[in-house]
Amino acid sequence: MKTFAFRMLLVSALAAVGLSCSDDNSDQDSGFELPGEAPRVKLLDVNVDRNTINITIAPEDAVECAYLLVANDTGTPSDEEILTSGVSVDASAASEVVLADLKYETPYAIAAAVKNEAGITASTSLVLITGKDPYASAGDPANTYIVPNPGGYSFQTKRVSGTPIEGIAKVDWIWATKVSENDTQQRLISDIAYADGKVTFNASGERGNAVLAAFNADGTVIWTWLIWTWLIWCTDRPQTMVFSSGSRFQDRILGATGATKEDGRKAWGTILYQWGRCVPIFGGYEDEYDSNGETFNKARKWTVMNPAYGFEWKAVSESTTIEGSFAAPTTFFAARGTGLNGSIYSWLDHEDRTLWREEEKSDYDPCPAGYRLPEPDDWGDWNEKLVPASDLSGGTYTYNGNTAWFPVSGCGRAYDTGECVRGLKSQFMLWNGRVTMRNDIAPGRPEFDEYFPSRVIKGLEGSISNVDAMGNYSFAHATRCVEIK
Repeated sequence: MKTFAFRMLLVSALAAVGLSCSDDNSDQDSGFELPGEAPRVKLLDVNVDRNTINITIAPEDAVECAYLLVANDTGTPSDEEILTSGVSVDASAASEVVLADLKYETPYAIAAAVKNEAGITASTSLVLITGKDPYASAGDPANTYIVPNPGGYSFQTKRVSGTPIEGIAKVDWIWATKVSENDTQQRLISDIAYADGKVTFNASGERGNAVLAAFNADGTVIWTWLIWTWLIWCTDRPQTMVFSSGSRFQDRILGATGATKEDGRKAWGTILYQWGRCVPIFGGYEDEYDSNGETFNKARKWTVMNPAYGFEWKAVSESTTIEGSFAAPTTFFAARGTGLNGSIYSWLDHEDRTLWREEEKSDYDPCPAGYRLPEPDDWGDWNEKLVPASDLSGGTYTYNGNTAWFPVSGCGRAYDTGECVRGLKSQFMLWNGRVTMRNDIAPGRPEFDEYFPSRVIKGLEGSISNVDAMGNYSFAHATRCVEIK
């Protein structure tokens, strides 16, 4: 433990003796007794370790002893205030006191007071400064936190809007991506703790994605966060890039640990979301189309589950509530809804077109702090100017001297079965944050005008390319975040 220097704020020993004399000098009893020695109190063996103060309070010639810890800027309390309002300790012997869970890098005044049988008091006090917070802030409230280096991190358990998430009893990891295919243990984060509206954890420095869950007292998950770990923005490319629209995109897909063609699968979009839901679902690297019931086998291959909670990857043909989607964070929900011939599938049991974005970034937007989901207009001339790679593994978009890589590998999960579908080798899909109204479903029949989630579909071999294509709410796609202006 590191001991921090401290300075004396105030040391006072107050003793008062009252005497009275008669007019004669006889040896008769004066009617009082001398009070004896004044009491004393010392603060010894002071040690500050991060946000904990260890100190010994040593009283002498006292029958009462108490201490107070106060903010330094509130002033030193009086002896009587300490004895009346403070924490009492043994007045006949030294007491070791531990003051834990204090604010980091904050000056505190600790004051101790004593009183003897004659009612004489004395006090002493010190100012101590707590140590540096070992946990770096992971950022403002968000549903994804970027962890760029090994070490300790923390975040407040608040929604994007800043409102606290109530009812949290504990926080723990529920699943994480494997660092290597044969891993059986989670290797990304450790030492996860929750207290007083704050989550702390340590990052190993390995690249990948881990999902933390907030549990209530009944053991039900009530919120989730994606911890997106990488080693700095370790290329010479920009961290963000301005498109022709003026919007500034991140240089990689949400959850990707690579940003270039050379990064291969690290740049693929394997962290997926059903539209409007901020619970991450793992996609994978291999196609599951017509997998004969083996949906999510590839997710199981590349992720590690926390064995303490019994969660498993699965798909169900039903919808749920928002609360239900958090409570089952590894379940893919899909149910046929309304619309022409029941054409819309949704994971949610009621319609809500503002879950991800209306005028502002919503509480369910999955992007990190400072970023939001894209809009169709954000893409500018990207659709027209994307240059396919010779092997059709993706394409590059260049604007104003900067170039971004868009891989087509990876998969989305089908809206009805949850299968990981890579589709055509040269095609990929990404979510936008808004819904779009389509009135061409049944021309001339406005009663069938429908709203669909907006997504980007890009084909490199002449297939459909559209930055505002319609999709079902139950699709699970990747996305690419845009900086908030």
